[in-house]
Amino acid sequence: MIPRSPTRQSAEPGEHAVDAGRVLNLLEEVEGEMAALYDWLARTFATADAQVTAFFAKMARDELHHRDLVRFQNQLVSKSRHSFPPVPIDVNGIAAHVKRVRKLRDNYPPASVGLALALALELEESPVESHYRHAIAQASPGLARLIASLNKADEHHADHLRQFMQQRGLTVG
Repeated sequence: MIPRSPTRQSAEPGEHAVDAGRVLNLLEEVEGEMAALYDWLARTFATADAQVTAFFAKMARDELHHRDLVRFQNQLVSKSRHSFPPVPIDVNGIAAHVKRVRKLRDNYPPASVGLALALALELEESPVESHYRHAIAQASPGLARLIASLNKADEHHADHLRQFMQQRGLTVG
């Protein structure tokens, strides 16, 4: 996806101009699915490793907090939709990301803690989230503060995952 200036109204191939409320709904769904994945990982390792369980439980709580921030922002946006122009984003790309997270949770019990941590790091560093967040911030400067906060939180999660993996002697990709 190619970020564009707020004055450009057309979408790139694969993108659709989507109302800000719908974009925030998608963002809320991504954050909620990540929370569910981390909660599932915490429960998966609950009997095997208390440190890993606590780590993933905290990640789940963080993602729920992010989801709630997006939900609150969406409530504010809904009161003044006319102030937020449509955002050109790849809705199918976001949907594919959500589907992948669900599939990991529903059909893929991790073979090891190392694999679970590596997958979590891969998801946190996924370009899908950063690309659509950039598009939102460009198209709707009123949402830029929320987006910056979520980007910083994802960077923190990725750093935290790398540190945790290193502490456990796991290879960080």
